[in-house]
Amino acid sequence: MTYTAVYCSENIAMPFYLLSIYVFVRYYKNKRNFLYIILCGLILGIGHLFRMVGDVILIAYIMFILIYIKDNIFNKSKFAVGLVIAFLVPMLSVNAILKELKITQYNLWRGSETKLTSVLRGSNMDTFGRWNMEDAKFIASFDDDKELEAAIKQKLKERYTQTPLKSLFILYLKILHTVGCR
Repeated sequence: MTYTAVYCSENIAMPFYLLSIYVFVRYYKNKRNFLYIILCGLILGIGHLFRMVGDVILIAYIMFILIYIKDNIFNKSKFAVGLVIAFLVPMLSVNAILKELKITQYNLWRGSETKLTSVLRGSNMDTFGRWNMEDAKFIASFDDDKELEAAIKQKLKERYTQTPLKSLFILYLKILHTVGCR
């Protein structure tokens, strides 16, 4: 019996998120040292590079600072702004390096596909909104985002206007059943 390691982005990000929480608790316990808040933001920003949910933790930190820290508004603002800037430094630095080296053409916070591609895939009646080769080939056939977006809108319009209402209703019931909204 052997075990093959799986390096998922969440497995890499989690230690950074947990370390960030630990440093934030140390910041709170140690009379709110500004260096702790900077370190907390940097660690959180590094974790955010691997799994982009760090902004949720960042909002929780800011809310905690604003609600529970018994200090004047200037110091609360100083800590919150320091945290946000430290959080952004890793993302902006890595983003600039990757774009300069031509490793990526998109910013890290922007996906390479338009948001309509998910809508298109979810509207396929034959696969009940799941991934399918037909839509994947259709999306891959375009190089320009503007052309792709226009073609997706046209295809969505055709799907929703030419499909009988009963079939649309069945599609959405099956999608709701699949995701567990019973």
